[in-house]
Amino acid sequence: MGMRWTPCLFSLVLLICSAIAQDTPPEILVQPATERLIYGAEDTSAELKCKAQGGPNLDVYWKFNGARVDLSNHDKLEFTGFDSNLKIDKIDASVEGTYQCFASAVIGTTTAVSMSDIVTLKIPALQAFPTRESFLSKPESQELGKSQSFKCEPPRTSIPEAIIDWETIDTGVTNPTPVALDNTERRFVIDAEGTLHILYTKMSDEQAGRMYRCKANNVKLGVTYSNFEGYTLTLTGIIPTSQTPHVTWKTPTASESPFLVGNDITLQCIVTGNPLPTIKWTKIVDGQSTELANLGLTYNVDPKDQALTISNAKLTDSGTYRCDASKEGETAMEGRISSANIEVTVEEAPKWINGSEPKNMLVTIGQTAVFRCEARGVPRPKSDFLVNGAAIDFNSGKFARTDDFDLTVKEITADDKMVIQCNASNKHDYLFASVFLNPILPTVLDVGSPQKETLDQNVDKEVVFTCRAKSDPLTTITYTWYSESTNGDLTEISRTDESDIYTVTDSNSLRIDYTQFDKDKHSNNYRCVASNQYSEAIVIAELTHTTEPKPVVVTAEFPFWIIGVVIAVALLLLVVIIIVCLLQRNKGESYLVDEKERAAGHDPEKEIADSGFHDYNRPDEEPVGGSRASLTDSIKPLESDADSMEEYGDIDTGKFNEDGSFIGQYGTDRKRKPNMSNNTGHTDV
Repeated sequence: MGMRWTPCLFSLVLLICSAIAQDTPPEILVQPATERLIYGAEDTSAELKCKAQGGPNLDVYWKFNGARVDLSNHDKLEFTGFDSNLKIDKIDASVEGTYQCFASAVIGTTTAVSMSDIVTLKIPALQAFPTRESFLSKPESQELGKSQSFKCEPPRTSIPEAIIDWETIDTGVTNPTPVALDNTERRFVIDAEGTLHILYTKMSDEQAGRMYRCKANNVKLGVTYSNFEGYTLTLTGIIPTSQTPHVTWKTPTASESPFLVGNDITLQCIVTGNPLPTIKWTKIVDGQSTELANLGLTYNVDPKDQALTISNAKLTDSGTYRCDASKEGETAMEGRISSANIEVTVEEAPKWINGSEPKNMLVTIGQTAVFRCEARGVPRPKSDFLVNGAAIDFNSGKFARTDDFDLTVKEITADDKMVIQCNASNKHDYLFASVFLNPILPTVLDVGSPQKETLDQNVDKEVVFTCRAKSDPLTTITYTWYSESTNGDLTEISRTDESDIYTVTDSNSLRIDYTQFDKDKHSNNYRCVASNQYSEAIVIAELTHTTEPKPVVVTAEFPFWIIGVVIAVALLLLVVIIIVCLLQRNKGESYLVDEKERAAGHDPEKEIADSGFHDYNRPDEEPVGGSRASLTDSIKPLESDADSMEEYGDIDTGKFNEDGSFIGQYGTDRKRKPNMSNNTGHTDV
């Protein structure tokens, strides 16, 4: 079941993406080449790339030298790579020129057009030196030990510029083999104009009659041409022991051909002298020669010709540089130093200022869009704009230029889908950007606002405020809840913090645990901001109370000292219980009167029924000696059975019953009256 759904879901995703892409102005994704100037040798092929997206019905095409390419008119051109790349089958002069890729689409009532960089195709070329039936050698005579210079007349045409070098040949043979100069002693130097300088001459420089000649090398073409003309050198005299340093050539002032930021600056001072002079480089700062090491420059001096190279030039590297040439151990005070100043100018090709490169823009309908196209450079670059590849009609009121670098598009509507091109250029180079403007729907709420809830904390447990919005399909909405203080300050409510009474749900609602609400701590006002980064909608939520919220009791850490108090009280109660038990144990035995009376032949219930209850009166006479005053008194121990009753006087011990009780043996009087029926006739006195 799940496998059958997979293709359907995939197709649905493609359909949605396609629908979104159709509403997007065209955009060039892949530029024709990595460099704007490319070289292609004759009879070779080349391919220019172009990849674009957008729609609907995207149309990709090329222009050659400003005209749309029609394959019927160009037999050497063909489209490849889904008909978006342009291939040049065979390079010759007819295909040399400028190429540019375009992508267009009709969106609503507007034809939006995007453009690539302009690429220039050149065929590398090197014009040969004039040919001769034989070599032409110009004889030169020079005094031995002095310097000598040979000038080269390079070919008039070289694309790109040729590199000049020197060699010697034997003109007396057919097809001579060139020999490179032996510069072990560093006496041969070639300046930037191609002239060969011999700093001081030696007899070996006659080269046994061989001719000095220059040659030109075109790196892109891979071809080197040698001159049929040259020089032969004849030396006279005796070599001197010493020759004063002299600057015979220096790098020309670069006002017309300045150095560029990021490139290397190479300065030459060609100094003759014997022995070879030492060159020291400085920069004039505030009228004083300053060591280069103290200026923070990255530089090096070539040990072969002592040329100065400053790497990665900066605008601050402009100024006056000085070369001082001297023999080892000699100083300027001796007049043995030759010096020269070189003026250096550093300029800059256009470069985007951070944040000023034009960017694709999604703009909410009804708002204003501002495209900025600002570049730095020396001279200052000029910025120009196009809309859909055409000049802008500023009289329409839709567009305005607020300064030299801005283009304003006013009151965006749904039909204002367009592509804007920016060109920032100076004499050194240009920057080009093609970006689109795509109007989008605003963010609007899908729930009511404001939301008000009145709660009773004694009844209600929680409250939920909802936040939901909708916007353009090209955007994603994010939701953020804030609590608002009485002075209007907003505090974001975290989705991950579970330590408070707030919970932001997966549906972006705000749930408040009302049982923990504290008026001194928590807010009554809340705000939800729904934003798609281009526009936002806000939900206002307000909380009121029918009764005063109860203060929230904050549970502190458990007081363990209470356990100690409870244990102490328990121990105290245990001691009291033990004491009471001991007292109860010593209070005497139980005297079971009812059982004793019945055993003596009395009937306590009948007596109560006949005469009722009576108060008990203490006997008038003292108790019999030796008897217990109470059940709890101690009984005097008996010394013998015979003594047990003696202390009671004339008591008849025979009157005790079996258990030793007097019950039933005596009346209410302590002594019984004499038996009146006694026949003795005696009367007790």
